[in-house]
Amino acid sequence: MSRPDPEARSEFILSFATLPAIPLLGLVLPREPRRPLRYDLAGACWLTLLVAVLLIALTTRQPWFLAPVLPLGLLLARQIRRSPWPFIPRNLLRDRLYRRGLLVTFLGMGTVFGLLFTIPLLLRQVHDVSTTDIGLIIFPGALCGSLAGLLGGRLTDRWGAPPVALCGLMILSCGYLLLAALGGIGTLLILLLLILCYSGFALLQPALGKIVSLQLPIEQSGIGMGFYNLIYFLSGAFGTALVGGMLETLDRPPAWLGDPLMARYRGVMLLLALAAGAAALIFRLSFRGDGDVQ
Repeated sequence: MSRPDPEARSEFILSFATLPAIPLLGLVLPREPRRPLRYDLAGACWLTLLVAVLLIALTTRQPWFLAPVLPLGLLLARQIRRSPWPFIPRNLLRDRLYRRGLLVTFLGMGTVFGLLFTIPLLLRQVHDVSTTDIGLIIFPGALCGSLAGLLGGRLTDRWGAPPVALCGLMILSCGYLLLAALGGIGTLLILLLLILCYSGFALLQPALGKIVSLQLPIEQSGIGMGFYNLIYFLSGAFGTALVGGMLETLDRPPAWLGDPLMARYRGVMLLLALAAGAAALIFRLSFRGDGDVQ
């Protein structure tokens, strides 16, 4: 067994840089009156166990891990019905557009996390790129994505959230298809296509957040956006686990995917493109203009 790299472990120290932000948030955030509500600890536990079991089943690819899914789902549904302060409010998911916004978030953002997991592996195994060079190849995409995020926020306010979000999903889907077709040619193409994918993500994220928030009544804005963030990060967990499992499963990819070394990654990119395309279709059928999100 190889020993852990001290330099790799030291990188996690950077996360402590966020600690000074905690007292600053207490100074900046407005004071709100407390409401006499209780925390539904049982509902939180059932939901946590349900998600954990699904992730374990997905990463280990053992079907018998799915056995507790139905009982846990029933226990969670029972707790939501019986608790006076359920962890997931009963009327929160009754809004059709809010539910579809969460579904689009899960599908669209899950592909982005899957891409972030796949690209370093592709660069290392297919193109034999060093760790330093992998970071240098990914960096321009992240930089352009941050700049595109500013543009996406302005376009969302000017044109409305639905067209911007749909544009972001279409850019992501096209980027995944191009990576599937051209990702094995060279690292320069991957760098350029990552800029395209990051730009699509930067357009999608603020627009989706606005769309989901506009579906919520003011008294449920906190729990509604909190549940949106839960779905956002769960999409990352499931997207990464699904991609990792698929890379291990495709030991003998179909011949039509081409070179065996690149074929696994080509199959993953096609799956990501399919998921992003499905999210775009659901979004197009659900949100046709600002009148649908207000």
